Amino acid sequence: MVSEAMKRSRKKVLEYYKRREETNWTKMSYYDKVHVGDMVEATEWEKGTGKFGLVVATADTVDHPVEWGDTHVLWNGSSEPTWELSGALKVVSEVG
Repeated sequence: MVSEAMKRSRKKVLEYYKRREETNWTKMSYYDKVHVGDMVEATEWEKGTGKFGLVVATADTVDHPVEWGDTHVLWNGSSEPTWELSGALKVVSEVG
C-alpha cells in the first residue's frame, strides 16, 4: 500500500514535469538550488544534521521519472544513492 507522503511526492514531481513541458524548460534544476557534483548536508528531520553526501543526479539530468525526491544523493558511508528533496539539503561545497 502506498503512503500519503509517497503520493504527494509523486504528485509534486509530475507537476514539475508538466510545468517543464508547458514552458519548454530544458535541463534546469528542480529548485535551481543544487547541482551535480555539489557536497550537501542533510538539514531536515529524517537524515539529521551532520550527514554529508555528494549530489550524483538531479531530476532534470535523468531520462526516467524520478520518485520520492528531486536530488539523487550518495551519502557518506552508503553504497547506493537515494532520492531526496532539495529543500532538505544545505549545499556545503559547490562544484565549479
